[in-house]
Amino acid sequence: MWHISTIEYGITDEKGNYKAVSEKFLQYGVTYGDVEAQLVDMLRGRVGTWETPAITRFKKRPEVIFNSSQNPIYKVKAEYDSGDDKKQSVVLFVPAESIADAEAQVRYYYRTALTDYTPVEATRTKLKGIYDPKNEIWVGDFRNRMEALKDAGKTTAPAKKKVKEPTLFDN
Repeated sequence: MWHISTIEYGITDEKGNYKAVSEKFLQYGVTYGDVEAQLVDMLRGRVGTWETPAITRFKKRPEVIFNSSQNPIYKVKAEYDSGDDKKQSVVLFVPAESIADAEAQVRYYYRTALTDYTPVEATRTKLKGIYDPKNEIWVGDFRNRMEALKDAGKTTAPAKKKVKEPTLFDN
C-alpha cells in the first residue's frame, strides 16, 4: 500500500539561523510500522533527528510511473470509461519536467490499454522522493534524490538552543 509520510527537522542556514524543514515522501509499505522503519533507513546519513507528524495511506491505490530523471514529481488524475457509461479515475505519480510532460507520460504509459485514459488534472507535488523497498530502480532513484538534498544543505542541524544543565540552585 502506498503512503505519504511527512517528516520535520531543523537545519542551519548560511548565516547560522535555525530553520524548520518539512519534507514529504511517497512510500510503499504494508503497515504504518513498515513506513516508519523505512524512514530510518531512507534518511540515514542525511537527517539524524526528525519528527513524523503524519503518515497517510491511500484509500485507492495510485500508479507510479518511473523515469530516471531527478525532475519534480507530479500527481496526475486520469479518467477512463469503465464500460458501464460511468467514468472512473486513477491517480498517478510521475517525475516530469512540467505538467505537459507529466500528462504526456501518462498517455504513453496507457498507450496499449484497451480503453483511453485521459489526463484531467495535474499538479506539482512537494514530494521529495518515491520509495519502494522491493524495487531496486526506485531505491536507487531515491538515494540519488537524497544525495542531491544533502548536497543542497538539507541535513540535520544542531539543536536550536543548548540545554542548560540543572544545578543545585534550580527549582
